[in-house]
Amino acid sequence: DAASLTGGNSINSATGEVTYVAGWSGTTTITASAAGCNGPATTTHVVTVTPTVSIAAFSPTASTRCQGAGSVTTTTTGT
Repeated sequence: DAASLTGGNSINSATGEVTYVAGWSGTTTITASAAGCNGPATTTHVVTVTPTVSIAAFSPTASTRCQGAGSVTTTTTGT
């Protein structure tokens, strides 16, 4: 589709292999077509690429522990 091609993705018209650029996320519609008897015929396939995973910094970003019992809890979130 136009948005995927504008985004830098490409398709090999001989093999149908799709190459996505690094960082691409979104929906891509791939259309295959064939000519010949009773043609042309087309079909589509929709691929959704989700954004890459990210993770926030730990909070607190550092801690100090003395030997002994107990625990230190840190938190972070992922998207």
